Parts: sequence; structure tokens; C-alpha cells
Amino acid sequence: MGSEAPERADRGSTFAGAISVARAHPAVALAALVGGAAVLYVAVTSLWPSEERKVKETVSAVVKGLAKGDADAVMLHVSPYFSEEGLDREALGGALRRVLKRRPVAGLQILVRQVKVADGEAAASIHVESFQSNALGRSDWTVNFEEINGQWLIRRARPLHVGGHGVAGLRGVLALGG
Repeated sequence: MGSEAPERADRGSTFAGAISVARAHPAVALAALVGGAAVLYVAVTSLWPSEERKVKETVSAVVKGLAKGDADAVMLHVSPYFSEEGLDREALGGALRRVLKRRPVAGLQILVRQVKVADGEAAASIHVESFQSNALGRSDWTVNFEEINGQWLIRRARPLHVGGHGVAGLRGVLALGG
């Protein structure tokens, strides 16, 4: 009796309306398309960080652990399959605990210069600067990572140069600290 059901817009007429607006105002349609693409790009890059970014986040977490002198926090980011110069994960953890107990890290700064990711593995070129006993120590490293259960973990760590010291490999660096 005088009351009518509310009018419902169906999807077909909404789509047809959008098409007619796009035909009548191509600049508006282009702006909407570009704006939509920009929003999608920001959403994707924010919600799904790149693998390179995830590797850098692992490096950052290791730096925080070292700065706190917390070898256990560092070891959370080391692969169970770690192997370098005969050191396995367990031996590395023990050596790192001894080094950090005797000689805490101070003023540590890390620059990840390059990250290459392929097939669940990554290699990073890393520059390190730290202040120890009022002296600036610089070193360069190649660090290899592997992805395990969505997490990037350190598989190998090779020093390329350790400021002023003729250090032969990771064992030599650990010996300097302990």
C-alpha cells in the first residue's frame, strides 16, 4: 500500500555506470586506475616485505643481540646447519658466549651493502664498524643465509677484512675477541 521495497543497485548497472563515466571522462578513469595501482603497490610492499628486506631484518636482529651482549639472541638467527671452518652451530654459540663475556661489543654499526637472493638462499655483503677500547674497528664480511620455515638464518659467515689484523677466517676473529 504505499510502501515500496528500497531500490537495490545491481552489479551490472554499477559496472555499466563506471564504463559510461570512463568513456565520458577518460582523464578521471586514468587517474582512478593509476591511484588504484599505487594503493595496491603500497599495500603489497608493506604487507609482504621483499626477501632482501627480510635478510636485512635478520642482520638487524643479530646486531641488537650483539649490542646487548646476548649470544643466545644472536644464535636464534643462526641455522642449525651452520658450518664455517669446522665450526658448527654449537661451537659457534660457545665461542660467541666466551667472546661477548670477555669483550662486550660497543658502538656497533652495520651496513648491509648488497643482498642477493635465489632459491631459498641469500648472500649479503656486510660492512661492520665498532668502537672497542676507544679504537675504531672495521671489517667486511660475506654472510650466507638460508630460508627455513619462512625465516632467514645464517648458514656461513666469512670475514673478508678485519681492520689491521691479518686474521685468517672466522676462527681468527673469534680468537681476537677472546
